[in-house]
Amino acid sequence: MTRMAVEAGVDTVMIVTPFYNKPTQEGLYLHYKEVAESTSADIILYNIPIFTGVNIDPPTLRELSKIKNIIGIKDESGINPTQITDYFMAVEDINPEFAVFNGDDIMLLPTIIQGAMGIISGGAAIFGHEIRAIFQAFEAGENEKAREINRKLYSFCKTLGQGGRILPNSLLRPAVEAVSGVKIGPPRHPLTQATEEEFAVTAAVLKKVGKL
Repeated sequence: MTRMAVEAGVDTVMIVTPFYNKPTQEGLYLHYKEVAESTSADIILYNIPIFTGVNIDPPTLRELSKIKNIIGIKDESGINPTQITDYFMAVEDINPEFAVFNGDDIMLLPTIIQGAMGIISGGAAIFGHEIRAIFQAFEAGENEKAREINRKLYSFCKTLGQGGRILPNSLLRPAVEAVSGVKIGPPRHPLTQATEEEFAVTAAVLKKVGKL
């Protein structure tokens, strides 16, 4: 798939950790090394253990950061809220430019404090301006402003897990539709469409924060 992406003109790819088989850390390293050696593309690692069942541990990231075209990582940090700090400490003497991105909207501000260089976000489809404003406020030392804006994003994200859902797509999709007016339709199975009652909760938060 990476080869096909490069053939289509892509120069940077994001590759999720292998799922279902729960490889060892050595297995993770060998997997990514083989992919990196097979392509000219730059690679951003995608660590989301809540779904794949395996975490890229900091010592493993350190070894992967030595591979020239592995340039960064997106970390869904819910499993360990301080892992971004561990990642920075693991790679700082090898590649200080190695990009460490937050991948969990609800953890945005805590990971900015740890030095996250940015966020690869689902909620940005609705809260893109607010996410930028959180970064700008923090960089300007306006901590209370950053917290105030972050609470809006946080309160929205908290509604996406209704009904025991882990993946936010079922409620994120109709929320994007309601705010943008762009029709994108329901999620594919096995995800189930949000109920009217569930979306009413999400919509109430969107109204409260001025999005509807």
